[in-house]
Amino acid sequence: MQPCLENKRGPMRINTILKSFFFLVFVGLGATFIGYKNHVLLHTLAELFAIIIAFTITVVSLCSYYANKSNFIVFLGIAYAFVGTFDLLHTLAFEGVGVFQHSSTNLSAQFWLIARYIESLSVLIMPFLLNKTIKANYLFAAYFTLALGLLLSIFRWDIFPTTFIPGEGLTTFKIVSEYIICSILIIALVQLVKRRKTLNNKVYKYFILAYTITIAAEISLTLFVIPNDFFFWLGHVLKIASYYFIYKAVIQSILHLPHQKLQATANRLELEIEERKQQEKLRKSIEDDLVKTSKIESISILAGGIAHDFNNLLTIIMGQASLTKMYVKDNPRATKAFDEIVKTTNQATGLTQQLLTFTKGGEPVKKAVAVEEVIEEALSLALCGSNVISEFKSKEDLHLVDLDKGQFKQVLNNLLINACQAMPEGGRISVKAENLSLSQDELSYILDKGEYIKISVADEGIGISQENLYKVFDPFFTTKDKGNGLGLASCFSIIKRHNGHISVKSKEGKGTTFFIYLPASKNTENTSVSKKTKIYKSSGSILVMDDEEGIRSITAKMLSELGYDPVFTVDGKEAFDKYQAQLNKGTPFDVVLLDLTIPGGYGGSEAAEKILSLNPKARIILSSGYSDKNIKEHLYQGTVYFLKKPYTYGQLRETLEKIKNFSYQDTRGA
Repeated sequence: MQPCLENKRGPMRINTILKSFFFLVFVGLGATFIGYKNHVLLHTLAELFAIIIAFTITVVSLCSYYANKSNFIVFLGIAYAFVGTFDLLHTLAFEGVGVFQHSSTNLSAQFWLIARYIESLSVLIMPFLLNKTIKANYLFAAYFTLALGLLLSIFRWDIFPTTFIPGEGLTTFKIVSEYIICSILIIALVQLVKRRKTLNNKVYKYFILAYTITIAAEISLTLFVIPNDFFFWLGHVLKIASYYFIYKAVIQSILHLPHQKLQATANRLELEIEERKQQEKLRKSIEDDLVKTSKIESISILAGGIAHDFNNLLTIIMGQASLTKMYVKDNPRATKAFDEIVKTTNQATGLTQQLLTFTKGGEPVKKAVAVEEVIEEALSLALCGSNVISEFKSKEDLHLVDLDKGQFKQVLNNLLINACQAMPEGGRISVKAENLSLSQDELSYILDKGEYIKISVADEGIGISQENLYKVFDPFFTTKDKGNGLGLASCFSIIKRHNGHISVKSKEGKGTTFFIYLPASKNTENTSVSKKTKIYKSSGSILVMDDEEGIRSITAKMLSELGYDPVFTVDGKEAFDKYQAQLNKGTPFDVVLLDLTIPGGYGGSEAAEKILSLNPKARIILSSGYSDKNIKEHLYQGTVYFLKKPYTYGQLRETLEKIKNFSYQDTRGA
């Protein structure tokens, strides 16, 4: 808000100048017309204008003293109370008004002169009181005593000098007094200039303008001979202008400036409140993330404990089922039964994978990916056979994103399946992907500034209640009868590990929208595109390290079927020793298949490093139920591949095809 005020300052200043100019032009024209018709009316109106302003200054300054605590304003208020009083007496005593019994130009001029002396001396004293403390009661008593003495000198003692003689004009005393008053005002202006830093710039300019015009008015009124000549008219027009600017100066100090300060304070407080709201929002977001992270860490302990053993068991089941299926492919009933085993094992694998997402082993293995391709693939698979239609919109220049494609598919599948379940009668899912530059956006409190991809997944379903909305990413929280509460929790964990953010907005009966923010990749080439390889006959020797006897057994069967001659070890040290021995003989193993994790022992990661130090061209497959940063580091070396547990006969075959760049001719299928 404050910047808007600053931008408008120029136009506001021009507007103020124009208003003052047109006011003075109007006063000049009006005074010319009235003075031509009736000089007494002109005099009366001009003086009443000054009197009203003088008393207005008095009332406003005294009433606002406790609000602004300005000593010089109180001083001016008291001074102008007496200036206004003598101007009123001057007006009433003017010849032709007839209020006083002995009204005359002399009496009127005497009151005028007293008012001008009080005004000029007050203006002279004013600069010295800008930073002083004054006592209003004593000040009023001093002015009252002075005024009373002057009145007595005119009406009682008759000692006040004559100021006007009919037929001759102004007396020497009156003329000299006017010049003395002008001199006092000039000295006052000099003092005011010296102390300009203690006044607001606009108030200072108004005072300078007002008292400069006052000096001109005084000089003009020393030159008139009769009350209806040009200098009489000019003096009163200038007096109106002078009091107009005095009014502007004092009212600006008393009312406008405090209001502007109050407005500035209000604007500053508004900004501070907004900043505190943002900080509170950030604090709450961080607290929520910490709570979610704490829950996820608790699950990590559980998931890490079951990861190795459970995946080993699933690998045995999956391998035996896929291998046995080949042996009984001529028996449709047996084939169908083994298909069910594989299907159920895959479901168990999916559940295990959701748990493993929370562990340290869920670290994504990222490649530069075009997210629109992944989204289109996920939509076609997740919505296949449902009564839900989808709509996908994306920009042509969409950034690439460094993604673990499998984990990101898991996020999309969870969101799309939830959206379908929220619309049992059918509906529309709208997915949108766009580039987003985070700078001043509110999300900069959550995410680092930079280029992002924003993905929204919106449905027209039943929505989520406000009570449950903040809990949707909590592990094991679900409102579905058959839900396990891990889907959205997995999404939260995966997106966090991609240095992104996921949020949700929902309204019951209106639908739900999830927003995903992922940092744009610095790569400009899609590194996730795989190259096709030619197929040839397979053979060779493979060193296999796994501590689980069941896995060694099923792996031996599958490798034998593939035409390989496997050699088995149970830990990394034994695997390294055997590889070194074969290398020294000049017949190194063609492929090394290593289990990543050996409880309490020498694991695949360490063995891979040692083998690669012996032979950088060694072809290694690391196998595990979850990904790990150690795997990711090895994968970038080019000769290390990853095989996720549990794996089928076909998946093992495909991995070997990639690492050796040749395959076998199989007539029995996978």
